[in-house]
Amino acid sequence: ILVLFFLVTSLMIFLPEKYLSLLKINGLANEHGWIIGMIFMVTGISLIIFMILKIIYWVNKKLYFFDKKNRLKNLTVGEKKVLGRFISFQERTISFNLIQNNKIKELANQGLVRYTAREGDMFEYPFTIKEWVYKYLNKNKHLVELTEEELESMKNRKDQVRQDIRNR
Repeated sequence: ILVLFFLVTSLMIFLPEKYLSLLKINGLANEHGWIIGMIFMVTGISLIIFMILKIIYWVNKKLYFFDKKNRLKNLTVGEKKVLGRFISFQERTISFNLIQNNKIKELANQGLVRYTAREGDMFEYPFTIKEWVYKYLNKNKHLVELTEEELESMKNRKDQVRQDIRNR
């Protein structure tokens, strides 16, 4: 509607007299020129503000996704294991035990997954991976795959914990 008002008023202001008389709006433009000018200014400024806000929204959205994609490229081993469950099972919603798994809470705080309504078990809480994260990780499965170094490090940590328990 703003665009329509802007176009009509700009035509009434900037068209030569010859064309205005052909359209039979010459008298209207001469009598109410100040109102037409005000409508032109208000709609023009409104359109400029609208376009600026759309550009700001678009830039913020791009920066948000750029930041989150960089975050997905720098996952810890625990985060890879959690997000890898969604990808390997091809499930959008999986239940996690919050007592044993703090990584899912961190991922929820970062906006990569979200808590969904609780059903059933009071110790298992369902989490849903965000749709864009799910699609991005399905296209880039290497981001949630554990490297040989990470697997070896996990094995060494488990062995160290077992040894510490035996020594107590």
